[in-house]
Amino acid sequence: MPENPEKFISSGKPKEPGKLTPEEVKEMVKKYKKEHEGLLPEYFSLPGEEKEEKREYSEETLLAHELKEFLEKMRPEIENKTLIKNAEEKLKSEIESAQKGSETDIALRAVSDYTSFKQSGLWSNFDQEFRDWVEENIKNPQLIKNAGEDLKSDIEDGEELGYANIGCLAICGYASFKQSGLWSNLDQEVRDWVEENIQNRQLIKNVERYLKSDIESGQKPGKIAFAWDDVYHYAVFKQLDLWLKFDQEFRDWVEENIKNFQIIKNAEELLKSQIESSQKPGKTWSVCGAISGYASFSQFQKILEEEGRRKEIAKATEKAMHPEKKLPPIPEEKAF
Repeated sequence: MPENPEKFISSGKPKEPGKLTPEEVKEMVKKYKKEHEGLLPEYFSLPGEEKEEKREYSEETLLAHELKEFLEKMRPEIENKTLIKNAEEKLKSEIESAQKGSETDIALRAVSDYTSFKQSGLWSNFDQEFRDWVEENIKNPQLIKNAGEDLKSDIEDGEELGYANIGCLAICGYASFKQSGLWSNLDQEVRDWVEENIQNRQLIKNVERYLKSDIESGQKPGKIAFAWDDVYHYAVFKQLDLWLKFDQEFRDWVEENIKNFQIIKNAEELLKSQIESSQKPGKTWSVCGAISGYASFSQFQKILEEEGRRKEIAKATEKAMHPEKKLPPIPEEKAF
């Protein structure tokens, strides 16, 4: 900034010798432009005449915006009172069953659904008495033990060649436990075993093969279940440090193909169908899928939004460091 900014402001006082007021500068520029009929206009633009650069948005930002609009449209539907009531009944039933000694499979599902409910942004829509009951009973020692046993079983099966789908279940169950706030309730020995074995190389390879096959299928019209799985698994995997254990070439392929228009369209179609079904009294079988799907779409949208912002900042930084040099336009020839 100039040391004496006051001297650049016209105040009616005599100006310093050799100094021009802003008004005089403007008049000189106007006169020059008129005489030279637009010669080198970018060097002689008056304040406010500069052309505003059109902002370029990344593919991720544009897709994130579309998904945000879709989620906003679905919000009143997912907040339907009958759907919420069905969800309360379903989750309560899962938790009650999961507290029994032999119900290991449903225990991990209860943890996963509890996590989805908390991540969906719908938790405050549930009855306060129900929320208090869930928060207390989801920590039941037998339920936690059952869920830990089921997670260990999924990991062991997921390490076997040909059990790729179980490997995906294992990673999703692991993610739910880590994000639920219940991880510390698991026995320390179980946690140590899980942390080591979830990184098993064969399990990772199985999951890569399974997810790639699902994404390829989800790109076909009508393959709505595959597409829903694609969005769900991608949103889960991206939030884990475990994502870096996947092969770089595979990660690049997933990042590119998960944005396929048909996948998004198929997944949206299934989510809308599940929400519609869950709004009918007694229809509890699809309600957890509707809420977990809505939560996955929300996470997917945030991932794309953040990635788009990162790319745009990087591009702007690169442009600032290496500005494009533009030559002035060739002046029009005049007949003399």
